[in-house]
Amino acid sequence: MAKIISYTHRFQKQYRKKIRDPRWKHIFETQLPPEIDGSKRTPFDFITDCLINDDPIPRYFYPHALNGVSNIVQQIKR
Repeated sequence: MAKIISYTHRFQKQYRKKIRDPRWKHIFETQLPPEIDGSKRTPFDFITDCLINDDPIPRYFYPHALNGVSNIVQQIKR
């Protein structure tokens, strides 16, 4: 059975803000290097596909701590 990702209204609002932000342009518009992904997808599309298909996320995307407002961290923990 294929997984389906459903986006909440809150996520959609934040996504629309980030997609317009020039600091996030490399996430939504540039392509990954061919060594990582030969399909010429954006990093956002690649990670979304990895999550849907239960594929491991390559080390190219280094793990990092989540920094942010405490209520956002609490939401992620839930």
